[in-house]
Amino acid sequence: MEDAKKVINGLYQLYGIRSIMGHWLGFWEYPCPRYADDDFRQKIKEDVLRMVKTYKDEPGILLWILGNENNYSFSERVNPWGSQEIDAIADLKKRCDIRAGIYYSFVNELAQEIHKIDPNHPVALGNGELISLDFANQVCPDIDVVALIVYRGKTFGNLFKSLRATFDKPVIMSEFGADSYDADLKKEDQNMQALFLESQWRELFKNSYPYKEGAQNCLGGTMFEWTDEWWKHNEAASDTWKIHDTESHWSNGSYYFDIKAERNMNMNEEWFGIVALSEELDNGVNTRIPRKAYYTLRDFWRKPIINGKNKKKVKSK
Repeated sequence: MEDAKKVINGLYQLYGIRSIMGHWLGFWEYPCPRYADDDFRQKIKEDVLRMVKTYKDEPGILLWILGNENNYSFSERVNPWGSQEIDAIADLKKRCDIRAGIYYSFVNELAQEIHKIDPNHPVALGNGELISLDFANQVCPDIDVVALIVYRGKTFGNLFKSLRATFDKPVIMSEFGADSYDADLKKEDQNMQALFLESQWRELFKNSYPYKEGAQNCLGGTMFEWTDEWWKHNEAASDTWKIHDTESHWSNGSYYFDIKAERNMNMNEEWFGIVALSEELDNGVNTRIPRKAYYTLRDFWRKPIINGKNKKKVKSK
């Protein structure tokens, strides 16, 4: 805890960077979460409140995020959970709806408790896309912000306006981005990464206040990600963490520039950083090398061009 406080305060004091503290609510742990179980919910609740009590007075804290992509469990595709009552229901949609009600009600309960001990920081609901937020709208009045994990390619489409119609809360894009590896041509492509990221950030600005042409509900975003993660291809095999793997992990047609890759597998988890890692070491740490996207975003943030005019056409290379 003390080490974490040093990092939080160091970032804030040296660079003015505030930290968002998140809790996955047990979703990515083993065994799978059991949100219908009283004992499990109590365990998670105690852990969340312990986190808040520990860090709430640190000046570098910005807000709290509860959950990540936990809503993907409702359809039983990722980390499915249930109970005797839920499992006895034959209709999948009904099972999904019941899970959504249980989970989002629990998140709202956590938000209520957090507000009691920390009235100074907003509480956000982490959610994968807009899926099931119509249920959150019914049972989450104490949530202050929605934190969305979204990968829609170069544009977010109608996401911001759809959110206003579904769950009218301010939104932070807590995870979005583009990788820098062309899985079709099997080589790095910094140009396309820079193009996609700048386009995404332009839409975040366009949908923030006071831009009237947008939904005016976007507070900003935390991009995925700062630096490459060489361990992601096989996180269980530590001997591979020193290898920058190029094997794709999943498919997403919104990233059209390399969707023609074999089996359409074009998303490379180890190549999302706007800063690359070098095998050369500096004081025992891999040297960081800024990619084109780093400089593109630096220039954009200094003087945002919201309407996208006067932009040169970017070619893949």
